[in-house]
Amino acid sequence: MLLIVVAAPIAIPLLIFWLIIYSISYGIARARLDSWLNRCLAEYRESNLAAQKPQHDHESPLHATVQQPRPTRILDPGIFRVIDCVGCHQKLRVPAFAGRVKVRCPSCNMKWEIET
Repeated sequence: MLLIVVAAPIAIPLLIFWLIIYSISYGIARARLDSWLNRCLAEYRESNLAAQKPQHDHESPLHATVQQPRPTRILDPGIFRVIDCVGCHQKLRVPAFAGRVKVRCPSCNMKWEIET
């Protein structure tokens, strides 16, 4: 019984000290977590706004951006071939009979070469 009476005056201030230390460290960790989440949300919103920007008629998802490595002659510019994107399976329209062309998907920015 004497031990409890002697230890009680020391234990209470020690408990209060550790509660203060815990609450300060919790507040710092929570503030860092909030700032990290805000940075992630801002980056996510930026990427979504960039992806949702209005497209012009000539940049619709059915039209692929075609980059030709060397000058080739397209036999009939009105003839197209519909292919699936390798990354997101979006349907893309590429010129037919153009030879080997580089294709970039406007939805996922995947790039690859194709023989038409």
